Amino acid sequence: MLLDMAVWRDSLYVCGSILTVDGDTMKQVVQWIGGDVVEACSQTVSIAETVLPDTRDELHVSSLPGDAKWQIHFPYSGAWTLGVYDATGRLLRSQHNRGEDVELDLGAEMAGVYLLRAMTITGENRRTKIVRQ
Repeated sequence: MLLDMAVWRDSLYVCGSILTVDGDTMKQVVQWIGGDVVEACSQTVSIAETVLPDTRDELHVSSLPGDAKWQIHFPYSGAWTLGVYDATGRLLRSQHNRGEDVELDLGAEMAGVYLLRAMTITGENRRTKIVRQ
């Protein structure tokens, strides 16, 4: 994906994610040193706009001051059940909520990855993970 281009003196510089001959992707700035782009490239080259995903309908987590505290923000108000699971899938806690922000404190838990699952009474699910260090 091409992010930017610039000309400086007599050289063209290209910045972006560049696919190499062996299929790897590099994120860097490269200098164009000449040649016929049609003959030198094996793929069609184009510039596309980056479309960012709509995150308004997701579960949002923000870290709070302290060792292991997070603020959980639900996408909309209504009846939600929030479950907190450890890396083995064991349910550590579950709480009901009306869609208000919740403070989650994992200070008593071990360091690791935790899965948060929020579910509405109609069965809609939202998931995210947090890392307790």
